[in-house]
Amino acid sequence: GNWRGVGEFIEIGCAHGGFLHYCRERGAENVVGIEVDEATCAFARQRFSLPHVASGLFPQTQLPFSRFEAITGFDVIEHFINPIEGLQAVANLLADDGVCFFQTPWYRGEGANWSQYKPAEHTFLFSERGVRTLFERVGLEVVSIQQGYFPDDMFIVGRRAKRTSTVLFVRTDSIGDNVLSSPVLAPIKRHFNNARIVVTCQDRALPIYENNPAVDQVIPFNRMRLEEDE
Repeated sequence: GNWRGVGEFIEIGCAHGGFLHYCRERGAENVVGIEVDEATCAFARQRFSLPHVASGLFPQTQLPFSRFEAITGFDVIEHFINPIEGLQAVANLLADDGVCFFQTPWYRGEGANWSQYKPAEHTFLFSERGVRTLFERVGLEVVSIQQGYFPDDMFIVGRRAKRTSTVLFVRTDSIGDNVLSSPVLAPIKRHFNNARIVVTCQDRALPIYENNPAVDQVIPFNRMRLEEDE
């Protein structure tokens, strides 16, 4: 592949550094690798002249750049002790127009004899639905999920989710309906990463929302005046 135009690139779990070397040879400018074993990192730095290969556990490892245009990890996320923390770090490091790419075992309802059930190694195994839920939770968007090179694996391509800045909540009906539906506003605000919540309701329902900490603005709706104008 052609990696020209890619500035900062990181591989989580880079092993001996062969893929980093491959990408740099094809145009990636600043390649960074993280691997648990320091001896393996030393080999990568010496064999392929890769200065930015560091030993440690992601995301605790100190990095030379704050944003990356491409983030990859092959057979990595199933080893994360805390996948939410790990992928949240990916989301935070990914450039606005960046892409992340992961390979991991693809759970599709296999039984107890499945070869990927390795409790000592695989702390988490993911279905397609699980991957999409996890990515959404941390502010990433799944672009595609495809069959991996090996039958048990999937390839996941993701990017930063487009941020929803404002949510308009229209509730111009009875007070009872407003009372019953208003509890959904706090989860909506959390789901959309603290988006601004604007509510439109009838005058008589205003007190329901005026002291609601999830609501940023309330716009009164005069239904009687609208009917008179008609």
